[in-house]
Amino acid sequence: MIPDAYELKRIVRAHRDRFWCSDLLRAAEFAPIYFFDDQAAFDGDIVDRAMTRVFTGPLRLPHPSVIFEVREQRASPSGLIVCARADGDIVEATFLMRKRAPRGWTDCLVRIWMHPDGKAEIEATRPSGATRRSAVTAKSLPASSGAR
Repeated sequence: MIPDAYELKRIVRAHRDRFWCSDLLRAAEFAPIYFFDDQAAFDGDIVDRAMTRVFTGPLRLPHPSVIFEVREQRASPSGLIVCARADGDIVEATFLMRKRAPRGWTDCLVRIWMHPDGKAEIEATRPSGATRRSAVTAKSLPASSGAR
């Protein structure tokens, strides 16, 4: 199955200035795509344990810029896309969705800056087009804690 992110790259190349977070999408234009075709497996325990290990140390991307896509198994939306890039020790990312009906893409829904100390800044769009920014602290829990 061909990832929807290839279509997104084509659209971004032609219409990048129409997107919120267009600077971040510019970095994703030539980024490799990590495609997860099975949402159930992605949501499963193996990926959960791997993510717990990843979050115990500094957050690192496999490439300076990368796209992650998870194909949803339910009817709508059809794809969840994260475009991320490293900026020194900070990882910056934005989240978009591919919709089946009506067919098309959302704009960037949220922009996140993940800092090496576990803090994250989140900026979200609202229907009015205004943005709101807040800071949160994330803490990784050991896999044996049973917390979810």
